[in-house]
Amino acid sequence: MRRLQDIPIRRKLTVIIMMASWVTIFFSIALFLGHEFYSGRQNLIKKIDTLAKVAGYNLVAPLTFGDRQSAEEILKALKTEHHILSACLFSANGSLFAKYVGTGATGFSAKNHALNPHAHYKIPPVMTNSEFFSGKRLELARNIMSGNDRLGTLYIISDLKELYEWLYWYLATAALVLIVTVLIAYLLSQKLLQKYVGDPILELASSMQEVSEKKDYSLRVSGQRGDELGTLMTGFNNMLSEISLRDEQLRKNQEELEDRIRERTDELVRTNKMLSRAGRIARENELRQGIILQSILTGILMVDAGTHEIIYANDIACKLTGASKDKLVGSVCHRNICPAEAGRCPITDLGQTIDHSERIMLTADGSRIPIIKNVIKINFQGRDVFLESFIDIRDRKRAERELLAAKEAAEAASLAKSQFLANMSHEIRTPMNGILGFLELLQKEDGLTDRQHQYIDTALASGETLLHLINDILDFSKIEAGKMEIAVAELNLVDLLEELVEFFFEQTRRKGIKLSCHMEPEIPAVLRGDSMRLRQVLVNLMGNAVKFTETGEISVHVFLEEEVGQTTLLKFEVRDTGIGIVPEALSRIFHAFAQEDGSTTRRYGGTGLGLAIASQLVSMMGGTIGVESTLGKGSLFHFTARLEKQDQSVDVAELRSPSLAATAQSPDKPANKESFSAFRILLVEDNPVNQTLSQAMLEYFGCCADLADDGLDALERVAAERYDLILMDCQMPRMDGYKATAAIRKQEADNGANGVSQHVPIVALTAHALEGDRESCLAAGMDDYLSKPFKAEELYAILSRWLISSPEEKIEIESIALPGKNPA
Repeated sequence: MRRLQDIPIRRKLTVIIMMASWVTIFFSIALFLGHEFYSGRQNLIKKIDTLAKVAGYNLVAPLTFGDRQSAEEILKALKTEHHILSACLFSANGSLFAKYVGTGATGFSAKNHALNPHAHYKIPPVMTNSEFFSGKRLELARNIMSGNDRLGTLYIISDLKELYEWLYWYLATAALVLIVTVLIAYLLSQKLLQKYVGDPILELASSMQEVSEKKDYSLRVSGQRGDELGTLMTGFNNMLSEISLRDEQLRKNQEELEDRIRERTDELVRTNKMLSRAGRIARENELRQGIILQSILTGILMVDAGTHEIIYANDIACKLTGASKDKLVGSVCHRNICPAEAGRCPITDLGQTIDHSERIMLTADGSRIPIIKNVIKINFQGRDVFLESFIDIRDRKRAERELLAAKEAAEAASLAKSQFLANMSHEIRTPMNGILGFLELLQKEDGLTDRQHQYIDTALASGETLLHLINDILDFSKIEAGKMEIAVAELNLVDLLEELVEFFFEQTRRKGIKLSCHMEPEIPAVLRGDSMRLRQVLVNLMGNAVKFTETGEISVHVFLEEEVGQTTLLKFEVRDTGIGIVPEALSRIFHAFAQEDGSTTRRYGGTGLGLAIASQLVSMMGGTIGVESTLGKGSLFHFTARLEKQDQSVDVAELRSPSLAATAQSPDKPANKESFSAFRILLVEDNPVNQTLSQAMLEYFGCCADLADDGLDALERVAAERYDLILMDCQMPRMDGYKATAAIRKQEADNGANGVSQHVPIVALTAHALEGDRESCLAAGMDDYLSKPFKAEELYAILSRWLISSPEEKIEIESIALPGKNPA
């Protein structure tokens, strides 16, 4: 390598190009030659294998019938392949059955292959279904099969002469290509490489040597190139130009130096004149600053940082403090304007930073006024000074107090509104409990006519509609108050959709509407989210679709929009062929109390809150809601919801309808009313209607129940009797259900301390259904919660849960919300 480094660049470039070309072409030819040799052998194997398969197919019959002559005739057909030296057919036991010897291989098989012509010759096991190269020949053996039976083995020997002749020809051609290519590379390196690389480098080296020897910086390298050599030449020329310019600049600088000395002298004269003028301007600025400080509406004080003496005060500062300027200037600040004591200065002693801070200022008459104050430290005439600025904020404080009073009044009004809604909910649900409960009991009576059943069904449907409207109003109230929350729990999407279809099936069947539900198979059935709120949105959209569709179909579609991390965004669509929505109503349909038809003569009822509540719930679930509609053709409501993925795989079959564990037995016809007859139940209720209804339902289920009119009466009965279950109303005179429950739990604790331990399940019966009511009941010591109005099957589920179910079943049921209830 040292020798290559020292040779001229022309020869060096030529040698490098020749070596690179030769090595590259040599290895390329070697790789191609190896590849062709391997491919030729594989092709020969395939070719002979094909001949063996064809011959083997024809030899099945001769082997089967022992026809040696036919077998040899078939083998003679291989004479068209001149490279085949010989072919032997062995029977299944390994003896020679027939053979063929090529014209160019007379005596070859017997001599070189040791093939025994006798019938008792056995073919070695290695000769079956194999091929291998031996010297300059290929030996191949293939089994001849008839079904699953091996009839014999065909053994073929082929000459490799043609393959090697072809390789010799290919090698000669490659050598010729190598020589021609290297020759062309040499010619190109001599012509092109030297012209475009070597000559410019030599020219640049010659120019550099000439500049170094003659110091002639006007010399330039000629030629315009776009490559790196051109950049090098341009840089060399620029360097020479820069050196020339610097020489010229040094000469000019020397000439200009004397001119500048003369100019400096003239400038000194002018500077003296300017200093005189600057003094006059400074005095004018001082007067102007004084006018500004006196005219602004901000109090300004300057206080000495060391002595705390006031050294300046503008008119506004004097007006705010109620003291004259003569009294303020020269006085100590904390004795006149600052309520701090001596040694307690907020800045110098306490190290506070006063920047737009609310402070108190003293006045001459001893009163205090609120101010906004700023203090900065400056150097004034060689000493440290605090520059204090402040403004009076008494008017702002007065406005803040008025705003606070208005805010408190608004909060009180909001609280009164929430309390009013809670009381109205209680007052409305109490009679609704009697209406729906007695209608449900009446519906179970025998001997009613079809018309009477129709009347009862209509009344129940009207009651359910009224209860739905009440729930909408309460939901909207919770959303307005910001108390609506999304509970994340296990969510079975398949069960939710099945429940939805089952819920609306009877309504659509009566109207003759086709109902269908479609869900993409990629969507996991089990997710995590708020199933109750998701169901509420779907029920609202489906309810509107059923309400406004007379003929056609209604369908629900669920699509997988995207998956991000551990969350899944699902898109829900509810399509109908109903009356549609006018275009001008689409923009306001999700607003509260907004309806497409707001007249008193409208055909379809409703509060106008359902879609507004659905919009808010969808937003809380991380999605958006929208609608597309054509008047007279139908509507498409769509919304998205972001749900969490399950961390572990869950068996979907185990999650289907878990709430049925408590209600598998229909309460309409209980299998055994005597199952509850052994238990004592205490009903604590003050309302006569609810007393009669609850007792009637308990009697229907075969329960033995006592009645207490209020909490005090309940305490007396619990002290005198032993009960298995207490149904406790929460709102009662004298003592409500919360206090009564606390007293009962205290009695149980006292008995437990004396060695008598008994826990009686207490189930809350309340017409309140706002957020937190269930939690309040459980926190008071109650075990379960039943919201009025309640249905017979819900009461039956409570009785089954606390009187019949095993402890393990109770735990499972307690974690499941009652189906069909809206705790809102």
